[in-house]
Amino acid sequence: MGRRGVACIALWQAGQWRDLAGGVTGPRPSIPNEYPIVDVRALLPSGSDLYVGGSFTNAGGVAGMNVARWDGTNWHALGEGIPTLGVCDNGCTYPVTSLAILGGQLFAGGGFTTSSGLSYTKTEGLLACWNGLSWSNVAAGPWAVDSNGGFPTLHVWALASTSDSLYVGGNFSSVDGLPSYGLAIWHEGSPPVLHLSPAKGHIILSWPREFQLARIESTTSLTPPLWRTVSSVDWPVEEGATNDVRVEIVPSGQRFYRLRWR
Repeated sequence: MGRRGVACIALWQAGQWRDLAGGVTGPRPSIPNEYPIVDVRALLPSGSDLYVGGSFTNAGGVAGMNVARWDGTNWHALGEGIPTLGVCDNGCTYPVTSLAILGGQLFAGGGFTTSSGLSYTKTEGLLACWNGLSWSNVAAGPWAVDSNGGFPTLHVWALASTSDSLYVGGNFSSVDGLPSYGLAIWHEGSPPVLHLSPAKGHIILSWPREFQLARIESTTSLTPPLWRTVSSVDWPVEEGATNDVRVEIVPSGQRFYRLRWR
C-alpha cells in the first residue's frame, strides 16, 4: 500500500485504492530497541464521518495523537488526542484499539499513558471519553490484571455499545476497583440500586424504573454462590408509574438477593 501513496488507511473506490489526504503517520524510531508502531487499529463510521484510532501522531496535515476524524474530505483533530506512542519492547502496547459511540459521546479503548515521550513504564488509562471538547478517563478508580492468567499487560481490546450501555473487553481482572474478569459493562447514568425492606412477612424489592427489565437473582449461600433467577419480577412500563418498580416476595429461609442488568 505504501507504494501506491497511502499511509495505513485507504478508501477502495471505483476499482482502486484512494489516498485519504496523506493517511496517518508517525515519527521514526529515535531510541534503540524502542520502535514506535504506526498503524490503524480501529475504524468507526458515524453518519458521514469516520473515526480512526490506532498508533500515530498525524492525520494528513493535522496533529492527531492516536485518534482523528475523517469527514470524507479532510482530517480533524479531537482535541490533543490520546497521548502515548505504541511500542514493542518486551511486549507490545497499542494506544487505541477500539472505538464506540454511546449517548453522542466517543469512547476509545486501548493502553495509553499521559506521557508524550517514547520512554514510559506506567499505563495511565485504558478507556477514555471524548465529549466534544476534551478527553477524560471513564474509570476514576484502579484497574487490575491477573498476571497469573497469562495477561501481564492491562489493555482494552474491544468496545461495543447498545442504547444505554458500553461493553468493554480486554486484559483485566477488575475495573474501577470492581471485580470483572475480561468483560465489563459501563452504563450511562447512575448505576441501579436494589432496595430491600420487610412488610408483613413479605420482602419488598425495589429498583429504578429505568431498569424495569433487570432481573432479580437469589442464592442461599455466598460460599460459593449459586445464583438463580427469581421468577415473576419483570415489570412492564405503565403510564403514570412512579420512578421505581417494586415486587413483593415471600421469603423461604435465609436468602441473598442481587439485581442483574441484562
